[in-house]
Amino acid sequence: MQRRLWRMRGGGAGGAQPVMRGLYAAIIDEADGVLIDESTTPLIIASPQANPLMVQATHVARTLVDRMERDVHYRVHAAGAQDVRLLPAGQDWLDTVEHQLPEFWRQRDRRENLISMALLARDVFERDRHYVVQEGRVVIVDENTGRLMPDRSRSHGIHQAIEAREGLELTDPSQTAARMTFQDFFRRYHVLSGASGTLQGIAHEMWSTYGLLTLWLAPRVPSRLRTGERHVYVDRDAKLDGIVAEACRIHREGLPVLVGTRRILDSEAIAERLAAAGVECKVLNAKKHAEEAEIVARAGASHCVTVATNMAGRGTDILLAAGVADAGGLQVLSFEAHESSRVDWQLFGRAGRRGAPGRAQAFIALGDELFERHLPVALQPLLWLAIGVAPLRRRLANLLIPAAQWQAQRRAWGARKTLAEREEQTVQQLSFSRVG
Repeated sequence: MQRRLWRMRGGGAGGAQPVMRGLYAAIIDEADGVLIDESTTPLIIASPQANPLMVQATHVARTLVDRMERDVHYRVHAAGAQDVRLLPAGQDWLDTVEHQLPEFWRQRDRRENLISMALLARDVFERDRHYVVQEGRVVIVDENTGRLMPDRSRSHGIHQAIEAREGLELTDPSQTAARMTFQDFFRRYHVLSGASGTLQGIAHEMWSTYGLLTLWLAPRVPSRLRTGERHVYVDRDAKLDGIVAEACRIHREGLPVLVGTRRILDSEAIAERLAAAGVECKVLNAKKHAEEAEIVARAGASHCVTVATNMAGRGTDILLAAGVADAGGLQVLSFEAHESSRVDWQLFGRAGRRGAPGRAQAFIALGDELFERHLPVALQPLLWLAIGVAPLRRRLANLLIPAAQWQAQRRAWGARKTLAEREEQTVQQLSFSRVG
């Protein structure tokens, strides 16, 4: 191969340089994570551009929104999307204070967009969930993996609005030079394939979006993973007590425990309660990413309790210490259901790997975000019934969780489908922008 490349270069005489032949073939590991969960993530080429007027306007907007009332002046999108809408009362109020903004931002569309960014920063983007503050900087947290993304920033002024909300020095907004989503990028490959252990329920979307057939392969060795019944509680505090009690019980038996959460705050709250109960644990989240390898290496040891965000989900291999497999293997406790059962199984799959024994249990509260944002309206009376009728609580939760996840995935698929159609329409209208 080296000799062939040497000849292509003209025998080292400064001839033409070899180049790649384009996006020809790709094999994607964890294909559902890339092609589905992160498909709408934009790949952006941008550069910071000083904009002192925007910095000034962002500070003013941060002050103005503190005088606005939710559901009076504005409404957060009911489906939980990262979107807010100004109500007529909010638009009228904004007319009375527009003189406080720099002149450029007084035009109706501009000022409403500016205020919307400030509202998103206050009411939608949560510290220690969507981002963390490190060394005076806002660092984005990838919700799918729980990892930090220090080299990325949110566009359209949202990043600066969050910085203003946190009282930090505002960075220069970015000027976008090129933009493409993961979905559009991978659809450009001539040959596309991949693999994942969690492709359940998305075969139709894989085919309709990417033209990919989904083939199920039997595992090399039979699975010995056991899943217990869901533990259902009325509220978050009761669920915290329940999951800590179960972690303590398993710890006393000498088995390793992995407690999985969606939010950094939840992981810290569980760790505090475990410490109060006299149980030492290791916490793995975006704030402690530097310790990841050490924490994961110890997570399969006897009596070890690990509390982690999604960083300990997809792709993490927890090796069991000697004797642990014979005693029952890793015990996984899930603190909250995700919008997709596939993501739930990414956490459950840390136990019972390669034929080892293990157990996974889910802990649910009827006030969880999944129900608040995605439960179909027709089923909401059942949620109220489950709160009041304890004997039926688990049975009703087993009905409501799949319904809420189906609704969440239907909305997400609709958004991805609309985006794919728009991208295809753009290609057809500007045919010179893409070579087949």
